[in-house]
Parts: sequence; structure tokens; C-alpha cells
Amino acid sequence: MVSVVQHQSTRTSRGPGSVWRGGAEHRGLGLVDRSWQPTSGSGASCGKFACFPDLVDGFQGEADPTAEGLWRARARRWGMTGRRVGSLGRAAIFIDTVGFALLFPAASIPAPSLWEAVAGDAAEPFASGMGPAEQKVWAWKDQLPRHSQAWYGRFVGNRGSFLSPTMLALLYPGDGDVADHASLPLSQPAHEIASALIGGPLPSDALRAGVGRRHYQRAVIELQKSLLVTTAGVQENRTGWPSAVLDLTCRRFNVGGQRDHRLATERFLQTMVEATPKELCRCFGWTAAQARKQLDALVAAGVAERTADRYRATSPTTR
Repeated sequence: MVSVVQHQSTRTSRGPGSVWRGGAEHRGLGLVDRSWQPTSGSGASCGKFACFPDLVDGFQGEADPTAEGLWRARARRWGMTGRRVGSLGRAAIFIDTVGFALLFPAASIPAPSLWEAVAGDAAEPFASGMGPAEQKVWAWKDQLPRHSQAWYGRFVGNRGSFLSPTMLALLYPGDGDVADHASLPLSQPAHEIASALIGGPLPSDALRAGVGRRHYQRAVIELQKSLLVTTAGVQENRTGWPSAVLDLTCRRFNVGGQRDHRLATERFLQTMVEATPKELCRCFGWTAAQARKQLDALVAAGVAERTADRYRATSPTTR
């Protein structure tokens, strides 16, 4: 489990428009005055649950090529404007819409986050401790995969993150069998954990005891980066913190035989509006050559365009 403390961050101030993580600075666009940022009462906001239906039906990004234009397009696409996400069901719809999302925002990873969809771009997580918004997203990271509404684990940028069931199926490396781990180059502790989970979901403390505390965390991260294992709720303990429950991805979700990196890249670019091969590498853990090959394939197919080292989606957004 990733500790709550790990997600705490501080504000940065490097000129006009001091920002938390959410504005142009964290998106890798340079520091921009936030006075133009759309709010829930502005014309740029849809006023109905972060514009999700409109975005799903036909979002094609903004024509404005400037940093502000990209920020505005991403803010709309990532649910940072309009009505906030306030329920588990809405959280599932949000993740379905974007395809992938961090749990909490990270300054070095341009990506949507569930936190921003719940609390807004200007809110800093844990600024006042474990508040109502923090409690929501912290609980949902266990509830969403437990109900098979979204996969959760260490994946996007090697951080706690969600994948929609559709995106998960496009990226899952196996056949959808409980023995998928056997065909992948994993460490021995990772194979042991995957084998133990064949019999059913298990709490983290039982798995940790099986492979040893020294090997457990690294092995679980290895399995999650391979998308073989997801969190699946929590188990209350008589004393101390609850234990995370882990389960095989293939038991919780319809995966196997649907791997399609080209389509996953198209969905990624639609969510990012515009991106570089490096951003795709960081998101899915691919090599630079893999990322560029997939992005160039989209250009060849006419669903993306390239300017210098940046690629922009031209196809309508689909779920």
C-alpha cells in the first residue's frame, strides 16, 4: 500500500500566478497566469458533470496551439471544470471517459487525476489533513476495483492510478487466465504472489508473510506494472490499519485476447489532447521506440497529426 504521507506535496511559487500542481506548470507547459482559468460559473464550463457526455460523443480538442489553449482543452477533458465528481458512480464514469487517471496529481506526470475531478485544480491534497475530499478518493481506490468499475494499482508514471475496464483490456498482456504470470519474465516473489492469488483474493499481510517483508512491496509493484494484479478492497484488522486485499486482474475484469496498443495509444492521445512520445512512455511504461512507433501509426492512419515532436489527436473521442 502507498502511504497517505507519500502523496502530500507543497505549493510552488515561481512568478505570477502561483500554482499548486494543476495549472500549466505541472503540465509541462511553462508557468502561466491563472487569471484566465475557467471556473464553474464561466462560459467555458459545461455546468453538467464536467462535460463528460459531450466529451465522449465528439471531443476533438482545441484549435488554439498555445499553452493556454492546451491547458483549457485538458481542463475540460480531465473534468477540472464544471460540476465536481461526488459519488462512486460518477467516479467510475469519469475514469471510463478519460481511460486512465492518477489517484492524486503528480507534478512530473501530465495526466488526469481523480483528485482534481473531485476537488478541483486549485485544491492541494492533504493541505489540511485527511479532509472529506481526501477520504472520498482514498476509499474509492479500493471500492472501484472491488466492484470491477476500474482497475487500480501502481501503473501510470509508476504511481497509484486507475485504468478503465476498456483501457485495461487494450493493455493487458496475457490471455485472461489465472496462470498468465507464468509466461511473463517476473521475479520469483512476484510469481509466488500470483500463484497464491489463483485460489482467490488475499489480504496484503498474508501475502507479505508468504514471500517476506523484504520482497513483498517490490513484487506487488512488479505485478501491478504488468497489470496482473489489482487492489480489490480492504480487510479490517483487530488492531492497526486495514489490510489491502489483492486479486488477479483477470478474475475482476474481462481481459485477455483484446490487447491493442494502437487503439490504447489513440485513446491516450484523445485524453491528452496533445502529447509527446516521452509522455506516452511515462504513462504506459513503454520504450521510446514503442511510443513513437504507435504515435506515428496514428498519423499514418489519419487520426493524429504531428508537429515537431508533439502529436495531436484529430479523431473524435470514443469510450
